[in-house]
Amino acid sequence: MINIENIKFFYKLLICGIALAIAILLPDNSNLSHYPNINIPAGYVLEIDKQPVSVFGEQECNNNLGILYPSINSTSTKDCITILPNTTKVIAYIIINREVVEESWTVEQKNNNGIRIITIKRPNGDILRPFQFNKPIS
Repeated sequence: MINIENIKFFYKLLICGIALAIAILLPDNSNLSHYPNINIPAGYVLEIDKQPVSVFGEQECNNNLGILYPSINSTSTKDCITILPNTTKVIAYIIINREVVEESWTVEQKNNNGIRIITIKRPNGDILRPFQFNKPIS
């Protein structure tokens, strides 16, 4: 026999099912955990103060960990800068005027319609980018 309590229970169950289906089907723009790690190996050259500068870190690089950016100066798998999907700070070492300088870089990550956007900033606020060897220095 159908009574009002059974109908209420059915509607609650239906609403919960719809909410669960929406949660599963819609992407969560704040969740970056499904993205691969980024590995920057020792010797990778970045543009710092408009100059080519080699960098290295403290982690072990491994092709199985995610994307491995190639280095023109090193085949080492140690001294890597690894950026995990939840990384917000990373220790990096840069070589300026034949001296090693330790810096703490800020890592900003966001998901923009399924595209992972990473911005890495030096302590002075400069945004890091790969050095373009074929680009004239201005």
